[in-house]
Amino acid sequence: MSNQELKLIKQQFPTGFDKRDYHVLKTHDGRSFEALEFRGPNAIYIVKVSQELIAHLDDEQWKMSDNEILDSLGTFE
Repeated sequence: MSNQELKLIKQQFPTGFDKRDYHVLKTHDGRSFEALEFRGPNAIYIVKVSQELIAHLDDEQWKMSDNEILDSLGTFE
């Protein structure tokens, strides 16, 4: 996952996320997993929720300035 994608998650879930924000998805073999949906300027992302993802988001380096938030939104037409 790129730094920009991690920043988008922090921007869209500034106070964190919990199970109410997850989607439960099933694989072709019937296994279930929890995923988080977030949006970028040109894409919708769905990522598997894991301890690694949560650890990255807990790291303070992902905090965004106001300008970074605006830049990440891009332009919508």
